[in-house]
Amino acid sequence: MTKEQLRCDESSFDQSVILIKPDGYNSEIIRTYIYELIQEFQLEEVLSYSLKLQHNDVLDIWPKFGCNKYLISQEFSFLYMTSGLSEVIIVTSDNVEQKCSRIKSKVRSRFGTGKFCNCIHTPVGKIETISNLNKFLYSVPNGEAFSRYMDESESPGIWGRLAKISPDYLRETAKIVWNRKEVGGWEALKRSRNLAKFAVRLLPGDPHSIDYGMSVLYETILDWSVEETFCAYLEAEAFGYSTIAEGEHITMQSLSNTISSQGLFTEVSISNYLEQAKIQ
Repeated sequence: MTKEQLRCDESSFDQSVILIKPDGYNSEIIRTYIYELIQEFQLEEVLSYSLKLQHNDVLDIWPKFGCNKYLISQEFSFLYMTSGLSEVIIVTSDNVEQKCSRIKSKVRSRFGTGKFCNCIHTPVGKIETISNLNKFLYSVPNGEAFSRYMDESESPGIWGRLAKISPDYLRETAKIVWNRKEVGGWEALKRSRNLAKFAVRLLPGDPHSIDYGMSVLYETILDWSVEETFCAYLEAEAFGYSTIAEGEHITMQSLSNTISSQGLFTEVSISNYLEQAKIQ
């Protein structure tokens, strides 16, 4: 998107977009809370409407997912964002970006449990804000043409053994994992425990892309399937940790160090088995 293609301009900087995602839209408690925060922060509603996003809409909002190195992020984003209705709320106020960011933080800290279960989106920065306004204030309701801006993110993506697997296979595996979640909730992705003495836990907060994080796991734990890799990463996001290995302390510490050295967060913990033995 060039400057000449922008429908909005500097005068639109008192406006922004709040997008209630499908998991937020499906919860009356979350939707009510968001509208309460809009009032609390003294935002004026310009326009609101519901819609079911399609694949192209997802890429219009997050253009970086169109890159091949974020193929897994793209597929899970499609599955998440097209899983039901969303709600667009155009708001206006002074310091609107700051206020919307605070609303997003409050909602996610209370209800959001992971990258694909975080209830709400608001744009950050000039380019993303203008693009989102062009999309949801002009293009969707009025049928005006929309030009997607280029977002060539520098965050590392898929690599190693995972990158050598067929994209179609990765997409189908993502669908299998997502369907498990849809049927049984996030609990359905929890991995079983062997109750060894020590365990390595994968922690959330990976600052890279999920494609990179999943690649680290698949590269390090050689006997895992792609499905196990996806489930472990998403379990950590949803529940605060995922037990990815169990065994003797020195082996677990070595594995934890290997994964942490590549930028993910891990810890070695005493298993419930050992804790129960101490109590007895």
